[in-house]
Amino acid sequence: MKPDSKKARDLYKKIELALRADAPRLTVIRRDTPLEYAIRIKEVEERAREGRTEALNAFYGQTVVRDGHPKKPNEDKQKDNTSKPEGPPR
Repeated sequence: MKPDSKKARDLYKKIELALRADAPRLTVIRRDTPLEYAIRIKEVEERAREGRTEALNAFYGQTVVRDGHPKKPNEDKQKDNTSKPEGPPR
């Protein structure tokens, strides 16, 4: 399926909504599970989070600015265009 198609977008949205709804349930299951098995539930939570992230990234595509985007060299040196008075007013 083409990632840019409307069907793919709708499927990604359904996946994201389902995973978002299941996150609190997985947390409750992990808290109620004995410690030696809770590690496995934590892995399931992490996989669900990764799946949700992948679905969101595919849904929005290139329209979302990512964190950690390197700044362009000119962004640090912005010009100051404010006019300053040269002296006290007369």
